[in-house]
Order: sequence, then C-alpha cells, then structure tokens
Amino acid sequence: MNLDFRPTRLPEVIEVVIEPHVDERGWIGEAWHTWQFATAGLPGAWISTKFVESTCGVLRGLHWQRAPHEQAKLVACHYGEVFDVAVDVRPDSPTFRQWVGVTLSHERRNLLFIPRGFAHGMLTLSPTSRCSYSVAFSGHHPESEDGARFDDPAIGVVWPAVPAVITSAKDAAWNPLA
Repeated sequence: MNLDFRPTRLPEVIEVVIEPHVDERGWIGEAWHTWQFATAGLPGAWISTKFVESTCGVLRGLHWQRAPHEQAKLVACHYGEVFDVAVDVRPDSPTFRQWVGVTLSHERRNLLFIPRGFAHGMLTLSPTSRCSYSVAFSGHHPESEDGARFDDPAIGVVWPAVPAVITSAKDAAWNPLA
C-alpha cells in the first residue's frame, strides 16, 4: 500500500492518491503514513481531525488562520463528492491569490494537502458529502481566524455549477482578500 503524491499547479498543494491493496473483499489503503509523508516533505504530526457533513451546494470557506497559529490541512471526502480549493494567501508569495481546485471523493481515493499560508474552501457537489480534515502545527484559535469571500473577483475561483450555493452568514461577510 502506497501513497502517490501529486503536486498541483501550486506545487506546495499536493493531491495525495491512495494506491490500495485490492482483493475479493474490496480494498484497503493508507490515507496517511509518517514515513511516506516525511519522504514527500509533508508534516506528519496531526493535532486534530474534524468531520463535516454537508448537502449539495454547501460552500464552506475560504478560511485560514493567521500567524502564529497557521495550520496545514489534509482533507478527505469519505462519502459523496466535493470540490476542494486552496488559495495562496501569503502576500509576499509569487503565487499570491492563485488557487487550485481538486475534486475529492471516496471513489477517487484522493486527499488534498493544503500547507500553511493557504486558505481552504469546499463545495459539496453530491446530494450529501461526509468529509474530514486533519490539521497540523496548530489547533483552532478563534483570535487568528481569517477568511475571504468565496466569490472574491481578485481570486477568481471557478466553482462547479450547483443548483444553489448555501453558505454561512460568517462566510458571506468576509471581505475580499487584500
């Protein structure tokens, strides 16, 4: 059982694909392995894991935590399908405001690694999705929360079409990324 680490067009954001062992019972594969993550240059000390269930059109994000409480995330979709997005929010980065999106699902056997300094957002494409995300480097610190509107024209995320977008009042109130 191996993991295939595939850089996206933002090379610090990595799609992780599970290469499972398949037999007559189904399949088994590792979603995380300390040695394989370390070899790929990714963190392996996850602090917490959250589970999220959403209905079609629910859009969560764009969120991140400011220093000194920046987080890296490892996102997986265990049921249904989501479009998962990472946006570079580091003002001094040559890829500032650039984004990458990856469709995650159990069938695709993929996860998305989002490093510190990147915002995260997800849109549920299926009738229901059940996802998890593990965080590294820091737990949740409300005083360090930050965000940007999912439809910020300076970022320009091209979200897949859904019947209606459902977002929280908090997410709708974020300002554009400065």
